[in-house]
Amino acid sequence: MDYVLPLIRKYEIAESTMAFEFKKPKSFKFIAGQTIDIGVGTMVYTFSIAAAPDEQVLRIATRMRKESKFKQALLKAKKVRMQGPSGDFVLPKGTERLIVFIAGGIGITPFYSMIKSYPPHKISLFYKNSSRARAAFLDELKKFNVLSSKLHVSRRARYYLAGPPGFVAKYRTILDEAGINEDTIRTEEFSGY
Repeated sequence: MDYVLPLIRKYEIAESTMAFEFKKPKSFKFIAGQTIDIGVGTMVYTFSIAAAPDEQVLRIATRMRKESKFKQALLKAKKVRMQGPSGDFVLPKGTERLIVFIAGGIGITPFYSMIKSYPPHKISLFYKNSSRARAAFLDELKKFNVLSSKLHVSRRARYYLAGPPGFVAKYRTILDEAGINEDTIRTEEFSGY
């Protein structure tokens, strides 16, 4: 379905990283981890929703780049076009297994949505950034007590990886080499633009 969303606010959440909040249509429903397509002018890009389904806003987060025409247009926009939700990078309905989120950079956004949704899962978050200053949502995530400074690999866990293609490939290899069943691994790559 197509929507036009008014911008409510925009704010910095980490170094060179902005969050944009839009008024959520009453009829709009999504599952934590899903994406939406955001259009400004003729440009359209896909974003993970960085909000819990019960929040009154739709939030996206992105690394800001001066050379990106889309991001500069988004920075000036008062409203955007939106389609969605879509995607199946979501938690299973129920599991006794530990869920391990492996996030690289802005790949934290689908996990932020999932963690804020208070799912009935045991979750561990392994979150890597080029620097602490570039770690989006870090202070808020600490409140949920899910952050782990070390990646613990167990064949009894389910794994969700999100981040830049090189990051996802690196950690996918680590899991493969540890003998993790590919059916228990979900990935989503975030390419820059």
